[in-house]
Amino acid sequence: MRWLLSPVRHWRSRRLMADHGSSLSYREAWCLVTLARDPAELPFVHSLTTQTRIHRPGTPPGASIDVWASLETSEQRRRIAWLNRYGATPLSLLGLSEELIELAGLHIIEWALPPGLVSNSVILQDRPGPTSNAG
Repeated sequence: MRWLLSPVRHWRSRRLMADHGSSLSYREAWCLVTLARDPAELPFVHSLTTQTRIHRPGTPPGASIDVWASLETSEQRRRIAWLNRYGATPLSLLGLSEELIELAGLHIIEWALPPGLVSNSVILQDRPGPTSNAG
């Protein structure tokens, strides 16, 4: 059945790469799309990440957040427009949990949320609220 769905999965992987940005490789996108379609594919994806060493050396599998301040202004605007339109990052829209990404052996860079904008993300990104000096 995998070979039959290959063109659709290829198109969805390319679309995810375009939506997410340059920090997501084709193989990572393909694995994420595969897991989003059917989480039961976890053993297959995990064996693929182990055999092809998709994960980055020296980093544990899972999701981490990039740095908002280090992004170019055009990328910040693109992400704000995306988040305002969809209310979630492209990875979050897949519906995958951070735990599933980690179990698959993937290391994914998730978008940092801009200050003051509430959106869904794969990683819970708590923003510190206003602090009071009571006491």
